[in-house]
Amino acid sequence: MKRRKKDKEKPKASAYERFYSNMRMKIVGAFFGMTIVVVIFWSAMYSVVAYAADGLHRDDTRDELLEDLHHIVEMLEAAHAEPASAAQANLITLNARQLNATIALQSGNEQWNIYGEGADRLRKQLSTTGSDEWYHYRWNNPFTTRDAVLMTTVQGSDGTSYRLAINKPLAAWYDHFYYAVSPQLLFVLTIALLALFATPWRKQMQLMKMMLDAMSRIASGDFAVELPKVNRSGDMEVIVEGLSDMATELQQLEQTRQRFISDVSHELQSPLTSITGFARALHNETLSKETRLDYLERIEAESMRLSKLSDSLLKLTMLEAQREIMEPCSYELDMQLKRTALALEPQWLGKRIELDIDLEHATVTGDEDALRQVWTNLLHNAIKFTPEDGTIRIQLKKEQQHAFVTIADTGIGIAEEDLPHVFERFYKADKARTSSKGGSGLGLAIAATIVRQHGGTINASSVQGQGTTFEVTIPLQPAAAEKLGKPTESKNGR
Repeated sequence: MKRRKKDKEKPKASAYERFYSNMRMKIVGAFFGMTIVVVIFWSAMYSVVAYAADGLHRDDTRDELLEDLHHIVEMLEAAHAEPASAAQANLITLNARQLNATIALQSGNEQWNIYGEGADRLRKQLSTTGSDEWYHYRWNNPFTTRDAVLMTTVQGSDGTSYRLAINKPLAAWYDHFYYAVSPQLLFVLTIALLALFATPWRKQMQLMKMMLDAMSRIASGDFAVELPKVNRSGDMEVIVEGLSDMATELQQLEQTRQRFISDVSHELQSPLTSITGFARALHNETLSKETRLDYLERIEAESMRLSKLSDSLLKLTMLEAQREIMEPCSYELDMQLKRTALALEPQWLGKRIELDIDLEHATVTGDEDALRQVWTNLLHNAIKFTPEDGTIRIQLKKEQQHAFVTIADTGIGIAEEDLPHVFERFYKADKARTSSKGGSGLGLAIAATIVRQHGGTINASSVQGQGTTFEVTIPLQPAAAEKLGKPTESKNGR
């Protein structure tokens, strides 16, 4: 059996090739459309003008034919041609050729002698009329030759009467139409060529190709797209800038996603490694009871750390998925801050930290549990990184429709290069120190997300070695927020 050769599949055309092909077809179609419109419009105008001009020039044509007949009589008299002579016939024939006409002369026996081409047509016309003078202007349609016939009596200079007839074909209306419409067609062709090969058009196509290539790369997951800056290109400039911004944001989102996966893997791996190591060590039967209990406590601590990390990740994911406050209610913010400080009393008393509390009365509308999480996270960080005998200041002020909460400590502070990243997930200014203290790097990210959902802002300022200050601004009522989801900011210095 013969093997059937598989037909080679034609490679699919790229988006740019399809777009360029469609654009060329549209240009060609537009060119032909413009050509047809121009021809139809010009034909209609030409017909109207030709018809009007033809009506105006009918009498002028009669006068021209009568003048031609007078000219023939003058030539016959000047040549002294005898009637019905060969000289007379030759002279009239010569005039007929020069005038491109058919000329008839009636002899004495009332017979018509016809000279020139078209004798049969003129003889037929003469046979249908019996008047002494007759003029007929005839045409069938704008595309066929017209003709004018004049039969009349011309008096010579010596008083001799000559009965003559002349049939002169006239050009059809559209004999000169092509010359009239050619400039219009040339103009349309010039415009089409300029549209095809002009520099602005080619630049537009190059930009379109780059944009389509960029879209294809973005669709395949490559967000490292750089588009050139476009100046004075109208809508194309807006599209290029929008595409470039989208690529930049997607690249940042992808970097954040990869960093998040890496951080989660690292945070999970560290306690899992500890748990695995201590669990293997417990298989050693020679371990003392105290050592065995110590290992079990460490496994329990690492398990609790994993549980807290899982809870924090779940909470942060749920918060970021929310678009509005889940359970808004009105409550006293100053009392909430006092209760939060009292809940953490064992921690700050254990380090002999002095609390400086200055709270104005303020009532806010928001998610009470979520905002309590914000103050808990901020105070927990302040206590954790403030040395013994340090000071933590909690301040609440109310101005217009906003509440301003400040939590400042006299701790070790945050380095200037780390300060812009403190609200990022899993970010730790001092990874070794934070890990030893059980931090996951999610507390400030959760706090910032909650504040953002309430339409507020959270700022961090710090001087290394002197302490850190967090300033939170939230609207007293949700309607006072100018924009939900306003980004957080970080500042260095007081």
